[in-house]
Amino acid sequence: MLFLDCEVYPNYFLVCAAGQDGSRACFELINDTSLDRRALLSKLETWIIVGFNLRNFDLPLLALAIKGAGNIELYNAGAALIKGTVRPRDVADVPDSWKHIDLKEVAPGVMVSLKLYGGRMHSVELRDLPYPPETLLSDDQMHEVRAYCFNDLAITRDLYHALREQIELRRSMSAQYGIDLMSKSDAQIAEAVLVTEIEARLGHKISAPKASAQSFTYRPPAWLRFDTPELRALFDEILSCKFTTNAAGVLQMPPELDGKTVAIGKSVYRLGIGGLHSSEKSTYWLADDNHRLIDIDATSYYPSIILEQGLYPPQCGPAFLEIYRGIVERRIKAKAAGDKVTADSLKIAVNGSFGKLGSPYSKLYAPDLFKQVTITGQLALLMLIEHLESVGIPVVSANTDGIVTRPRAADSEVLENVIAFWEAVTGYSTELTEYRGLYSRDVNSYFAIKLDGSVKAKGAFAHGGLSKNPAAPVVHQAVIEHIRTGRPIEEVIQHGQIRDYLTVRTVNGGGVWCGQYLGKVVRWYWSTNGEFIRYATNGNKVPNSDGARPVTHMITDHPADLDYGRYIKEAYDVLKSVGLDYGSLWKAA
Repeated sequence: MLFLDCEVYPNYFLVCAAGQDGSRACFELINDTSLDRRALLSKLETWIIVGFNLRNFDLPLLALAIKGAGNIELYNAGAALIKGTVRPRDVADVPDSWKHIDLKEVAPGVMVSLKLYGGRMHSVELRDLPYPPETLLSDDQMHEVRAYCFNDLAITRDLYHALREQIELRRSMSAQYGIDLMSKSDAQIAEAVLVTEIEARLGHKISAPKASAQSFTYRPPAWLRFDTPELRALFDEILSCKFTTNAAGVLQMPPELDGKTVAIGKSVYRLGIGGLHSSEKSTYWLADDNHRLIDIDATSYYPSIILEQGLYPPQCGPAFLEIYRGIVERRIKAKAAGDKVTADSLKIAVNGSFGKLGSPYSKLYAPDLFKQVTITGQLALLMLIEHLESVGIPVVSANTDGIVTRPRAADSEVLENVIAFWEAVTGYSTELTEYRGLYSRDVNSYFAIKLDGSVKAKGAFAHGGLSKNPAAPVVHQAVIEHIRTGRPIEEVIQHGQIRDYLTVRTVNGGGVWCGQYLGKVVRWYWSTNGEFIRYATNGNKVPNSDGARPVTHMITDHPADLDYGRYIKEAYDVLKSVGLDYGSLWKAA
């Protein structure tokens, strides 16, 4: 494998390459001279190229350079690719013989830059492009650009290692299905696998339907019904609504339903195109001698709805259901047999395909079905909530494919009977998890402590990894650990790993600290002798950067000016955000 990255200026085209053994090489075109195209082509045809945004930037530029393009042609092509005014294939055809892994497609998230991933991974150095792309570079400036490019390769290598499990899964699936899945996202893999099998079954290719403005109504399953006047009225309103797509084919929520709320028991639920959500804020619930706290999760909820209702994109025909059901059943068997690789690969195919129903660019595009699945999912959960509340079992939270209940211990059998009834009527299944406590800032940011002491966390309380920017995670870690074990917040704060004190965020236009330009991705800790970071564009303060000290080069030890008091104060503010004050904290613990 070869890690590779390109930089392009009006008089300078640079290709930096690094091997897994640490070896490095540069290929340069300076004022239309000196690019060793033969050696570069040899590497592209011999090695597996690993990079970030390869398919939409580096590979078409490399193909154009190999064809003999000069500096200005390469610069103009690069600028057009960045602006999105041309498609990669319009710049140059990339040969199929160039095997590659585009980490931008494998990594989670949309519109996340390599630098931001570097911040999330705590890469050693975050370095911004030293000169604007339109600069005519001097020799010394070219030297700086080379150093910058190799630093990007170091971050690329970090990202590759962070994604090893996902890459190996793609390698296995590529061999299994006989198609190259190495540079595809989970959703793209799901589409490729399903379409390949469907086309083989049909004996012909299928195409994505032409996106257009459409309207359709919701078709409820025969078992869906409600007992209370409020939910009957909501159901009737949904049945009378027109769901539409805009001219680009994107599904729209009817105005009368967008943000629609309904109260059941003491909770309020909000409907949306993405799923059902409860509306709790700054609150917590506890299990005790007389009450249990139980998470009821609908297993493989959206795939189950697709199969139960027999939904298939018209362009695929019933073969879609046959293939889809087979994948689901194979996954269940692999999971039961402990075959994690197969189970995980099939999970991608099952779960990733749903979103493609709503994508106008997908061969699986079927917005009517996308709407059918999400509305059925919300109404089925409301039906379960209504049944539970009608027998005196309160529901305290709901989110897309599950709910949390707080039944009396004496009502355990009643709870089991209601769940069994709902499963029998709908054809769906559930998984139950019991909690000691559930602490919510809001429905999207909460943590729950399970009976065995392990923690489920979402939103601000979740471990970041590649999916979210670090925001002084030691603060939320201290709150969770204190409630879980009683360990003092001050002790947790003072003994964290250095990375847990850091905040990383994108600053549009770049950040400036004490006159020093930091770049578009900034990383800092709170210091007893710090200063806030400003936007380079307007001088305004970057949010939450009061007392910041930037960390462009990663540190390993606690700095002497680390402001422990600031982190401790923030932790107590987080306690308040979940409905706890210092006095009630001990009761909750």
